[in-house]
Amino acid sequence: MKQYIPLKRAYFGLKTYDLCESRSGYIWNYITHTGKAIQLSESPDRLVSSQIVLTLMKDLLAKGYCLFTDNWYSSPILFRELHEKQTDAVGTARVTRKYMPTALKQKIRRGETVARFATI
Repeated sequence: MKQYIPLKRAYFGLKTYDLCESRSGYIWNYITHTGKAIQLSESPDRLVSSQIVLTLMKDLLAKGYCLFTDNWYSSPILFRELHEKQTDAVGTARVTRKYMPTALKQKIRRGETVARFATI
């Protein structure tokens, strides 16, 4: 279960995925990374990051919550799946990510921001 994380000061440690409430910072749900033994929910895009999100959010889906993610978890297909389950999602995007629209892959100048949203 010990992970090697080269960018951290302590190279070895436990890796967890946490779902936190934004106002208080309390952990609502978490998953400890156990390698291939980890049990995750299925996701339409079959990305591990999407499976982690759906596993962490399973008890909160269809209750009107809004999920904020960083660029490792953001995926258009995941966000569509969450929307279908009455859960909003907001996140930064990694344009090299699988399934990202080509319109997001255009160069932007320093200091510029590009935003996209979908209404279904």
